[in-house]
Parts: sequence; structure tokens; C-alpha cells
Amino acid sequence: MMRKYPDWSRLVEKSWQEGVKNMRPELLDKALDDFRGLAVGSLITEGQTERLVQLRPSFGLTCPRQAYFLRECEKPKPMPDAISMTFTLGHLAHCLAAAALDSGLPEGFMAEYEMKVETGFPDRPLCATTGTADVVLVRTDGDEVLPEGAPKYILGDFKTMAGFAFRDHGKKDFSKMSPDAWGHIRQLAVYAHSSTLEEKYPGIVKNGALLIGVNKESPVQGLKSRHIPYEVLKEAFGEVQESIETLDPKTPDPGPVLYKKWGPQVAFYCGSSGRPGYCPYVHQCQSKR
Repeated sequence: MMRKYPDWSRLVEKSWQEGVKNMRPELLDKALDDFRGLAVGSLITEGQTERLVQLRPSFGLTCPRQAYFLRECEKPKPMPDAISMTFTLGHLAHCLAAAALDSGLPEGFMAEYEMKVETGFPDRPLCATTGTADVVLVRTDGDEVLPEGAPKYILGDFKTMAGFAFRDHGKKDFSKMSPDAWGHIRQLAVYAHSSTLEEKYPGIVKNGALLIGVNKESPVQGLKSRHIPYEVLKEAFGEVQESIETLDPKTPDPGPVLYKKWGPQVAFYCGSSGRPGYCPYVHQCQSKR
């Protein structure tokens, strides 16, 4: 008898567990080949080279003021010298997690990885018009595996996390919009609203999306997959549009929008807690407060 799962998140977590125990060698080989390609291509020098700074799904969407400083050609805070090692470990954990998940998916399910999608951002130098969606999970058969009415497909995004962040991810309330200081929900919202995915998977944004936490320090702790409802993705996408609009030279400095809205909850990110902060424009922002 085929096992029944209460929702997509639980299916993802259990499939990963099954895949770890019964890893398909060809999928593991592919994951490691993908990782080698990433490492050789860019990861080792990613923190040491000058890169084009653009508004893209993974950068500049946390707060509209980031877009403002980007527009004003302010230089973002440099990344730590050893950041390439962090990126490398994260990409390896990502590849292995995907291989395990694919190995353990039940019969009647498939996954499509690393999909190039249109962002819908304006076609101009400060905007990235394409991005990469991590995974779309598809139920091709096996209607009895998920509850009646569960969507046939759903978007997912892997996020590698260290100890505290991983534990916190498992406890967060994603039923409403959160501070989202790292921009994970906004990034998902961009992909979920992409015309590329909509064309291939009609109505996919209405299904919500999965934010899949991967513990890169202790893989034995598995995955924590959390469902982000459509209403939250819609609100996050509205915030993305605010950042895009801020790139217009006629738009005034919006001020520290994230900090004004969430205060102490984002102080660690905005540098308002007495610590350095993580925002790439923390110094410029503080000087104007």
C-alpha cells in the first residue's frame, strides 16, 4: 500500500529520508558533477572578483532602500574574505539534498531542477531579467499519496542554513508575512510569479511554494520544508515591486523601510543592534538615519 502524506512539505521531508537510505548512484554522481562544475566555474573566486551589482531575486529586494543605493551607485559592503568557502559548502549541501530528495520521491512524482525563468524585472542595466528556480515538484500520478485537493505541482527553493537559522526556520510562522530579512520569501515570490513557470505550470503561484531548509552543518538533521501560502507570496511580490519602482530616478529616497516596519526584529540585519549588521548598504543607511 502506498504511503499517504498530509501535505507537500511532509512528502519532501520523508522523501529525503528515504533517498538518503536508498540513494540512486546515478543521481548522486550527477549532483557531484553539478557541484564540480559550479566550483570550477565560479565558487572558489566568487568573493574575490568584481561582479556586476544588479537587482536580482537573490540581491537587493530585502528593503527598497537597497535599490535606492544601488541606483545611486553606492558600493555595497565587501563580503568576508572566506565567503567563497561558505558558498562552496552551501552549494554542495544543496546538490546532495536534491539528489537525496529525487532518490526518495514516491512513484508517480517527479522533480524538475534548476529552471531558467524570466523575473519580469524591467530590461535595463540595473535589473536581472532572468533567474534560476531551484525545483518544481510534480505529481504525475499517485493521487492517493496526497490529500484530495492538493496541488498537482509546487515550486520549491533550497536554502542552506547553519544551526540557529535552521532551528529558527522550523519554528517560524509562515502563515503571514514576516520581516524576511534575508529576502528568502521575496525571492520565492519572484519565481512563483514568473511568466516562464506560469506558462509551463498554469496557476502555480496560487499553490504557494516550499521554502526548504537544508542544514549544512549537520546533514543528519535532514530537511525542514515549510509551505509559504499564496497570500504571503502575493504580499512579498508587492514589496518586490516597491524596490523596482525605487530604481526610477524620480523616486525619492524611501528611507530605512525594513527597519521602520519591523524595528527590533531586523536590528541584527540593519546594524541597529550594536553589531556590524548584514545589509550590504548598512553604512550608507546608518549615515542617513
